[in-house]
Amino acid sequence: MVKKGSIRIFLLVITMSLFLLAIMSGGSLAYESVTSGPQTYSKETKISGIDISNLTESEALLKLEKRVQEWKEQAVINIETKDRNIPISVDVVQFHLENTIANYSPENAVLSVSIDQTHLNKLQPDLGVRIFEKVLLQKLQEDIRNKAQTLSATSLSFSIYDYVEPETEALYTTVSEFRVPIPDDADPSYYVRELNGKSVKGAESFSILQHAKGASFHNETALNVVASAIYGAVLETNFSINQRHINQHRPEYIEKGREASVKMEEGHDLIVQNKNNATYTLELKQTDEEVIAKWIGYPLPHEYMVQIRNDKEVKPRTIVHYSDSSYETELKQKGSSGEVFEVHRIRVDENNEKLDEFISEDYYAPVNRVEVRYERASKQEGALNNETNSNSQSSHDNTSTESEENQLNSDSSPEQNTDARSGDGWDITDSPEK
Repeated sequence: MVKKGSIRIFLLVITMSLFLLAIMSGGSLAYESVTSGPQTYSKETKISGIDISNLTESEALLKLEKRVQEWKEQAVINIETKDRNIPISVDVVQFHLENTIANYSPENAVLSVSIDQTHLNKLQPDLGVRIFEKVLLQKLQEDIRNKAQTLSATSLSFSIYDYVEPETEALYTTVSEFRVPIPDDADPSYYVRELNGKSVKGAESFSILQHAKGASFHNETALNVVASAIYGAVLETNFSINQRHINQHRPEYIEKGREASVKMEEGHDLIVQNKNNATYTLELKQTDEEVIAKWIGYPLPHEYMVQIRNDKEVKPRTIVHYSDSSYETELKQKGSSGEVFEVHRIRVDENNEKLDEFISEDYYAPVNRVEVRYERASKQEGALNNETNSNSQSSHDNTSTESEENQLNSDSSPEQNTDARSGDGWDITDSPEK
């Protein structure tokens, strides 16, 4: 009995001790709560850029709700296509503010956001079934969420071309087009068939010789017609030009700055590079009168146009032959002027701001005038020497003796390639001296 009574007393003492300890602890916590006030966020605490320093959780929640509501009232979300912008309701963005507060940490200081896909599904009537089936919805949702949760921008635009499967042909359009008349002595149909439908992938190059070198026959004029049509269309894109040649004299049927001379025997090629990520396809058509070249693919980010500048005439020289067999001056070669000009590509952005890109300086040599004049045989040698001396002393004298004919007339000879400016097949990527 004594032993049992001792145990009861011991348990009673322990129970009362714990009770007193609990009262003391509770009083201390209550005192701290009364003296220190409710818990607040520390200084410089921000969630998605919204300052909640020194605010309680409930106060912070109210501030977040107000800021989100302001964003919703101002925000515009669009899907951009070539022809228009398709709006998406701001309700596509769902903000979970209580979760934001509950899960806040310095490492997780952004709003909790999810995307309601039902609003994205409403794009189908505007995009059409063929395009909507190709839309990468997961990627689009992720990018909308990432932009919305910062509240930093109220205009959220997303290009449809960035959110579809590669090579979605339903979105293809003609990005450039150029036409070249067909001269009477050329039939470019073979090269049109060979090159039509060729594609160039993003960041890759396109070479005419690579696709046309297997030809069973070759017509230089016909090939140059096709090459010039392709080059003319390239100038109205952002493709870079790695190699291009021109002839010594510009064909009358080709516009200034659009000629491209391709010569298999000499390895003269037209090589261009696609600077975009998407693939572009060459479409060639031939009518009775012209060759039409088009580049087909996703719309380019800017518009491009070509300008010809510093267009100057290059006058021909006169070469004189002396003969004692004719008493009248005979015109052996009429001669014609050459030309030199600069080719520029102008990029026009969505704000109508223009950026100038120098492409080339094209030089076409003149055809020298050749005359045959009467001179007695006994005086020809003296006249030869006198006129040669006169030419060396007077820079404005534009006549020469027969002994100088070959040198002067080489400026217009299609066989010559000794002068970078007048040689047949001059590579315009190297700027000649004036």
